[in-house]
Amino acid sequence: MAMIIGWGLLATLLAASAVMKLSHRRSVVESYTRAGVPEDKLNALAVLLLVGATGLVAGIFVRPIGLAAGVGVVVYFLAAIIAHVRARDTRRLASPLALEVLPIAALVLRAMTLETPRDNQQPSMKSPTRMCSSRSRARMYTRRVMVNASRGPTDAWCATLIG
Repeated sequence: MAMIIGWGLLATLLAASAVMKLSHRRSVVESYTRAGVPEDKLNALAVLLLVGATGLVAGIFVRPIGLAAGVGVVVYFLAAIIAHVRARDTRRLASPLALEVLPIAALVLRAMTLETPRDNQQPSMKSPTRMCSSRSRARMYTRRVMVNASRGPTDAWCATLIG
């Protein structure tokens, strides 16, 4: 639930930032000019933000899309931080820094929700003979399945199948 709220909040902030860039208001243009970004690049930056916001929302349902969008947003704001530092516009550095923390936190939350195989799960046993050596398979005459749940099938296990 926290991940959904985090990604939704971040997507909303990205969309709002994109709308500000698309407005080309004088204050917005001056702010980006101080950071070394010409006005004709604002539309492209807004499109990147909208793609990121869309990817984050889609990522709630399709994990790889969300991860890719999250990484893209991290890279975007890292570039914004670098642009502000290079232009010596440190007074306005707080905004991209704060917006950099959000996608990192969202990625951490997403990584925490990734499914990992459990240690106590038994291996797939569609064909137990495939896990035995060829010598054991050649001598095997019974199909009795015995699985050691902690270690899985081994040649010793295969020997028990031979009888």
